[in-house]
Amino acid sequence: MAENQSDSDKEDVGSSTVTPLSPGKRQRKTKSTAYIDDLIAENQRLRQDDAKPRPEPSIPDVSSTETSSLQGTLLEERPWFFDMNVLHTPVLIGEASDAAFATRFRQAISEPGHSHIPRVNYAPDERLLALSDQDCPWPIPSRARLLVNVALKYVSRTYYIVRKSQILEGLEQTIVNPHSADSLLRSKLWVLFAIGEMYSTRTAAKDRNFPGMAYFARATRILRIISERPRIDAIEIRLLLSFYSLALNRRYTAYALAGSSVRLSVVMGLHLNVPESQLRDAGAREHRNRVWWTAYSFDRMWASRLGHPVAIQDDDIEVDLPTDPVLDTPSDDFADSSYFIAGLRLARLAAKVINAIYTRRPQQKTLSQRVQEALRDLRAFVEELPPHLHIEPTDAPEPSPKPLSLHLYFNQVAITATRPILLHVLRTHVSAWDTQPRTEPQIPVSAMTLSEACIRCARHSCRLLIDCWIDGSFATFDYFYTQYLFSSATVLAISSLIDGKECRSDKEQFESAAQFLHQLKENGNFAAEEFCRHVDAMKVCCPSEQSQDLPSIPPTNQLPKALKQLTENDSRTALLVHPVCHCELFVQLDCQLVHSVLAVLFSWQLPTEQDCESQWKSQKTTVVPTGNGIVPYHCQMLFLSSIQINSSFLLLIQFSSFLLTNLTTSRPWSSHQLITLHKDYQPLLIPQTKPHTIIPFTTDNMSSLSTAYPTDGEVIDIGGSSINLTFVDDQLPKAFLSKGDFPKEIAYTSGMEKWNCIADKSYQTSDEMAIIKATAQQVVQQLPSGTHIIDLGAANSKKFEPYVHEFIAQGKECVYVALDLSHASLVEHIAKAKVTFPGVKCIGLYGSFEQGDIYFKQTRPTARLFLSLGSIFYNAPDAMAKDRCIEFKGHMTPVDRLIVGQDGPTGDEASQTHAAYNTVEYDAFFTTYLQGLQDHAGIVGANPKTAWIVESKLNKAMHYFDVTATHDMYCTNFGIKVAAGTTFKMFKSWKRYEGEIHQLTNEVGLKIETLGKADNSGMRQYLIKAAEN
Repeated sequence: MAENQSDSDKEDVGSSTVTPLSPGKRQRKTKSTAYIDDLIAENQRLRQDDAKPRPEPSIPDVSSTETSSLQGTLLEERPWFFDMNVLHTPVLIGEASDAAFATRFRQAISEPGHSHIPRVNYAPDERLLALSDQDCPWPIPSRARLLVNVALKYVSRTYYIVRKSQILEGLEQTIVNPHSADSLLRSKLWVLFAIGEMYSTRTAAKDRNFPGMAYFARATRILRIISERPRIDAIEIRLLLSFYSLALNRRYTAYALAGSSVRLSVVMGLHLNVPESQLRDAGAREHRNRVWWTAYSFDRMWASRLGHPVAIQDDDIEVDLPTDPVLDTPSDDFADSSYFIAGLRLARLAAKVINAIYTRRPQQKTLSQRVQEALRDLRAFVEELPPHLHIEPTDAPEPSPKPLSLHLYFNQVAITATRPILLHVLRTHVSAWDTQPRTEPQIPVSAMTLSEACIRCARHSCRLLIDCWIDGSFATFDYFYTQYLFSSATVLAISSLIDGKECRSDKEQFESAAQFLHQLKENGNFAAEEFCRHVDAMKVCCPSEQSQDLPSIPPTNQLPKALKQLTENDSRTALLVHPVCHCELFVQLDCQLVHSVLAVLFSWQLPTEQDCESQWKSQKTTVVPTGNGIVPYHCQMLFLSSIQINSSFLLLIQFSSFLLTNLTTSRPWSSHQLITLHKDYQPLLIPQTKPHTIIPFTTDNMSSLSTAYPTDGEVIDIGGSSINLTFVDDQLPKAFLSKGDFPKEIAYTSGMEKWNCIADKSYQTSDEMAIIKATAQQVVQQLPSGTHIIDLGAANSKKFEPYVHEFIAQGKECVYVALDLSHASLVEHIAKAKVTFPGVKCIGLYGSFEQGDIYFKQTRPTARLFLSLGSIFYNAPDAMAKDRCIEFKGHMTPVDRLIVGQDGPTGDEASQTHAAYNTVEYDAFFTTYLQGLQDHAGIVGANPKTAWIVESKLNKAMHYFDVTATHDMYCTNFGIKVAAGTTFKMFKSWKRYEGEIHQLTNEVGLKIETLGKADNSGMRQYLIKAAEN
């Protein structure tokens, strides 16, 4: 009874609250206990209130009348099975799961109660079985290294599964000798490839496999036989497969594989300490211990998410905790042990929460008492957490992923422990909604305190995840971040319905989280697709009066009409929603100030500039610059007429606002790019700027263009690996018989890395770059947003960069595509391009121009800017150069452009031409090229530096090199003798004058104009396009 409540019970109520590890936005005091200072103050207040004389309380006692209520609202008397219309196979629903809680939430506020939404969004068994039976090609060496390094980065930073040094060594051995690796090592590499591809991909094409799924299916072949004498490699493989299974939203698979890992570990005795006399290697001992504790953590983490039992009890475990071993050979295999210990302690607490709170067994303690006990355990965890695992203050650098993941997991455990109480509080509020007159719900202080702890953890997680999204560290297919986001969103949705002081803010955070989930869904995230179904159902069930004050959302097919209405009303607030990415634009119009500046992110199907001009032709207007990412609209400018708008800036004026969520499929806006938000609908997660803020467009905020390219920053083999070496079998023997020239294609097999060292240092390059910088703006102005820059024979050159910079400056999107026959050069080139332009999609195509053209027809780019730089396009005899123009004419569309650089030196510039090739870099290139030539011809024992004399030659028609043999040599592959003194020609470069190039190009029906000429050489650049009909 209420009047018999003991002091100890009252103190339990006060000390039961728990806060996130870092209250506020990434702020904490220097000591661990500072995280709960506010709760200590709250405890003291409650004790003081309890000590004061007071009348008989009207709030029921937690340990008496409240007990039966709380106990009965959590679990049904019978297990929850859901009928999926599969014969004799109802699906068990764990009450502790996020999806189950979302259903209970909807059932609490709907009448009649809504049924559960089954999980159907996951990679199906049939598809995985089919893939496992198919041959999966082993990635090329550079790709294999990239995928393994990405996988190790993301897996090893939060869990310990494999020894990094052994994996990298095994990978190199496998690359050198594929048959040297046993089935376990190869399977381990297969699944690492899968994880690496998943984390290096930003969006999954709907008509293709989920990133890494083919590798994953190939790795699962090892599971067909369970070894009778398992090795630790088998456990590592299962843990990796379990980890990846979550990304496929195959949670039962992940749970089963984790449990299997624990069972195999027990068979091997990993749960016990092996005598040092039997295993003296300190690294091997630590590896055993850490693999065990990872299996233990996975089992408990996955079990707690599903509400299922664990595979082993703590009483059966005797192995030591992870340590920081001193090894004979230095390595970074074993990261900070304190982090892994903290993680496994949380996993243990998560399992304890499930056993204590989500159980049907009779309990001596009430539900409230059990929740309080769980929170006291979490508080002890916080107090014992090492200082370096706390999130640093706001003005410190971004927190490392380890503490961040730990804090998010901590919040999730706290939410799981307290949300049954939150659900009880919600039901109490719902009951009060129907009373007339409406009465204040009677909720015990303890329940309010526990529910507030749940909400505070959800707010903190949501803030951390928003920050991760903004700084680009939220991986598209990361299951954990996606799950934490959904779990927090559900709690915030409940909080928005409870009349608290922050209910409106929680509503806005819920909407923001929902939009993030929808963006992840659009990008191919299986879990987000499932969670979005729950979120959409929540929105349907939420009482309508909660959102009456929000602007209405026009249907997507009425967006043009909605914009028209904006221009016809003197004062109005409207909300426009992008139909795919759900980006929202708020505009408030005021006839006394300004009609509006409408700048809409992405390519919406909205009225054209001409349509708007016809509506506003009578008004004094200015134009927001056009380009993908900005749809141009006229606006009346009164008091802002003194502010100049140029092509590289977007002007956000007073009373216009953006909700910056789910902006791109690749990278959101950087946190330093701030915006003005609507005063009545203002997410607290996004900082504000003052009115009249001008925001520069940079590569960080360019949205990722929607193309057929599945990934960004990689090299795609479009046929380059299958190109035969006809120049070896045909052209090279003819050259040694003086029936042709040495083929330049040998440089693609030998010497390309040397060529890349000099490509950007020659006078031709510097002169051509000067022309590009001077004319890039003129060129890009002719091209629409979404243009693909096709760099023909990229060769690691930076000549494309001014064009990309100009696309960005003009607010247009572009995709950079480097086409080349040297795979190694492409890999290096694309990597550098991504560093320079992280927000621009960069793709390497390994193959010929003909193969590239077939590929472009499949991807259907908006427009193409072809770059044929470095005196290549017209570098051929007259007939061949003309044939090239004719061939290219067949590829050009009216919106395409071709930039051609061509050197045409005069006699006065001949000395400069010869001097350009008389350098150390060119000498190294020639030596490597000639060595490749000797290898293809079978010339044995000749030193390419002394066997040949290379001379630069220039006549009226061309520049070329004479290559003279200094001694007799024999081509063993062709049966040809090369006599001393024989001279061959290589690298012919035809000289083309301006008039000659114009005439040749016009004759085939193409239009050409000269863009510019270099001041110090004969280098010119030309712009070519299809002739008008």
